[in-house]
Amino acid sequence: MSINILELLNSGIGKQLVGEAGKMLGESDSGIQSAVGSMMPALLGGMMTKAATPQGAGDLFKMVQGLNLDTRSLGNIAGLIGGAGGAGAMQSVGSGLLSSLLGGDKTNGLASALAAVSGIKPTSAASLLSLGTPLMMGTVKKLVSDGGLDAAGLAKTLLGQKSFLQGANIDPRITGALGFNNMSSMLGALPNAAADVARTAAVATSTAAVASTSGLRRWLPWILGALALFLLWNWFSNRSKPEVVPVPAPVVEAPVVVAPAVVTLPASVFFETGSAMIGDEGNATLAGAAAIVAAEGGNIALTGHTDKTGDAAADVRHGRSQRPCGASGRHHPSVTIRSLRRTGTMDTSRRNFILSAAVLAPVVFGGCAATKMLNPISGGTDALLKGLTGSLGGSPTQALGGTAALMNIAKSSLGADKFGSVAQLLPGMDGLLGQAANIPGLGALPTSMAGAASSFQALGLNPSDVGKYGSYITDYLGKNGGGSAAKMLGGVFKP
Repeated sequence: MSINILELLNSGIGKQLVGEAGKMLGESDSGIQSAVGSMMPALLGGMMTKAATPQGAGDLFKMVQGLNLDTRSLGNIAGLIGGAGGAGAMQSVGSGLLSSLLGGDKTNGLASALAAVSGIKPTSAASLLSLGTPLMMGTVKKLVSDGGLDAAGLAKTLLGQKSFLQGANIDPRITGALGFNNMSSMLGALPNAAADVARTAAVATSTAAVASTSGLRRWLPWILGALALFLLWNWFSNRSKPEVVPVPAPVVEAPVVVAPAVVTLPASVFFETGSAMIGDEGNATLAGAAAIVAAEGGNIALTGHTDKTGDAAADVRHGRSQRPCGASGRHHPSVTIRSLRRTGTMDTSRRNFILSAAVLAPVVFGGCAATKMLNPISGGTDALLKGLTGSLGGSPTQALGGTAALMNIAKSSLGADKFGSVAQLLPGMDGLLGQAANIPGLGALPTSMAGAASSFQALGLNPSDVGKYGSYITDYLGKNGGGSAAKMLGGVFKP
């Protein structure tokens, strides 16, 4: 008996998505429920259409297998999208999957159709599609894993859903967005039997094998002739050559490499006595700590200590010069310090610093300069947009579009590194910029302040709101610990 994927989706992720998406998008439960009820069959139909050809089935199998989603988390959608930046990251993944599955034109059309059928806003429908697609793909990924399916097995399973999808009673506006007049015409375009896809793939494989065998037979005599000539030439050459006594190769000592030590955190690394340098033992400990963080994620906190003995002035000079650098005097190749704090003194004969692990953010290795780690603002872009609509008024769509327009200008003006520090303070920034592309009539986001006014007008806002939005965003960052980011944005947003 075939498994009913549509029923599995509606009773599993569908129910959870209704409650969570309603709260996140500010829509009624009835509107979201109607949209989800139409979205799931539409996405399943899109997957079935793609699986109808061997090439499409192979591409779809790669998409499902390549999805970076733990299928065990499908039972806790609130945990997946409820955290800071969780919804934005999920939507960013979903937008890419939708484009690969349906194509950009059909994605926008499907969002508009879902909005018309369910009564929710077009931007909410686009966000719902971006959230629902990776969750649906995750469900299919679990079916593939549990059933040990390959590409042909996945195609057979999906095309076996025709009878279940026929009874879904989908609005023609939904199927029209997918390129079909109604559900019957969409299902009629699919193969009559799921085995047709597997049979086509088998025929293609067999044809390729025959062609390969035929080519080998045609070239085999030439290959054998060339091999015989080579053996004859080698035999005559060896007979005419005098015997050569082999000379032992010189012994070359392998360079000494400091291997990563077996390290548990916290770990101590000592500078050489009376020096700002670290020896081989310290470098091995640094490499071992770096390997831990590279494998498990996290951040390295460095706590420096000095001793009470010796000359006080010399202690100050050493304290300023001692950093976790290699014995050559250059930076250690595996460690970047993102924060460095100084504590009290220790009664020990050698200065040291202590490495400890703190799961904050992935460490980027490759330098020795001390920089400040930025702490993300709670709530990320969602909290920013909520505060902006509460302060300046307007709809959530206008807040999203206006903020995305200014942030895209900042991204173009500041460059990747500086804008990255702003995005680090506001988790969900990539998702916010991606969602703006789905706002009807907005068009391409501006890259300079000269284009901001036209974008705001397209959103139904007054051009004078550009300055208000810029002031609110910079004030918001400044009040939440992002003073340097606020200063950078203030320079970009100034009239």
